[in-house]
Amino acid sequence: MGLGGQNGQEDKDGQDCESQTLSLKVGAWLKASEATLDFLFRPDTPELGVAEALQGPPQFKICDSIGSLEDAQVIKKVARMEDLETMKEVRPHECLRGRSMHVLMANGDEASGRWVRGQRQGTGCHVGPRLEKMGVHLLSGQYEDGLLTGLGKVIMKDDTVRQGTFQHSYLHGPVR
Repeated sequence: MGLGGQNGQEDKDGQDCESQTLSLKVGAWLKASEATLDFLFRPDTPELGVAEALQGPPQFKICDSIGSLEDAQVIKKVARMEDLETMKEVRPHECLRGRSMHVLMANGDEASGRWVRGQRQGTGCHVGPRLEKMGVHLLSGQYEDGLLTGLGKVIMKDDTVRQGTFQHSYLHGPVR
């Protein structure tokens, strides 16, 4: 029994050592995982210039293309605007007053939010066929001067949610 007891003790010590090693490896992996996620919550996403944002094929860019209703190129593509409080149609010359609206574009894109002097301000969202082709169901976030800016969400057609930074209405940088 003395010899068997020693082997039993050695096995137990070996298992303890393996458990500690595994525990240390898991702990190190979790710490490394935390560090890799830190970049999502730091405000040091590299600055995206307008020229950079416009480079490359637009069909692969996740962005909100309805910037300002003051822009003649945008307003001529509007199919209908509705006031979200009264559900009444808003005429183009009336859209410059501050109001919450739903805007339907001729290409099927839709935008909602509060427009002030023709530009979205505050919380808003964007949906449409162009985004759907990329697997995106909805963009949402905060708008400043008509541009989706800062932390925003991208809800995919498969119901997954991606969070990232928007600059000049373009999703830019790391995405969680």
